[in-house]
Amino acid sequence: MRPVLQIKGFLIDMDGLLLDTERVSHRSWMLAEEKTGFRLPPEMYATLIGQSMVAIGNRLREVVSPDCDVEAFLKVASRFYRTILEEEAIPLKQGAREFLGFLSDAGIPRCLATSTERNLCGHKLEASGLADLIPLRVCGDDVSHSKPAPDIYLKAAGVLGEDSSDLLVLEDSENGIRAALSAGCKVAHIPDMGPVSLEWQVRTDRVFKSLDDLRAALERREIEIA
Repeated sequence: MRPVLQIKGFLIDMDGLLLDTERVSHRSWMLAEEKTGFRLPPEMYATLIGQSMVAIGNRLREVVSPDCDVEAFLKVASRFYRTILEEEAIPLKQGAREFLGFLSDAGIPRCLATSTERNLCGHKLEASGLADLIPLRVCGDDVSHSKPAPDIYLKAAGVLGEDSSDLLVLEDSENGIRAALSAGCKVAHIPDMGPVSLEWQVRTDRVFKSLDDLRAALERREIEIA
């Protein structure tokens, strides 16, 4: 049996972790490709999951032909994405509301750490009914460098006033896991649609199928709040 994981709080990703929005994002990108004729290099989309739009734009400009208008493509993709979020209910990941409610009821410290810019983050949380359950947030436009750089998680640890090594990050993406480990945090991987290489999977502290499973581990005191 693994030893009890002792922590002082949680740093929590949003897209693909609390909200089932990575599939919405992928759908919007496919619609934008159809609309513009822009084509991503094969398998590249998965490597961008978890990063800010600024970082994604910079990465695309590194790999696509100079005559491709990356900025125009991203504007079209973003327009499709926001339209879908406005016209359809924002889908939650399994157990998201119950997990955050458990943390709130127990007074467990927590801070959101998302690459999404603050205004859009606020809209998603309000529309999904999660806003009151996770009021502390660090967003993509609050830091200079996006995941997989450690900036977001270091800043979020500062918001909670704790050392990063005492906090458990909840992540679905490889970029997010790399960021959390670089920040010196403990990491729990809850898989979503983006692949995570074995190199990074084995470096995480825990793996859970869902937030329901994580909540059950807390109830069994496999994870304790110091």
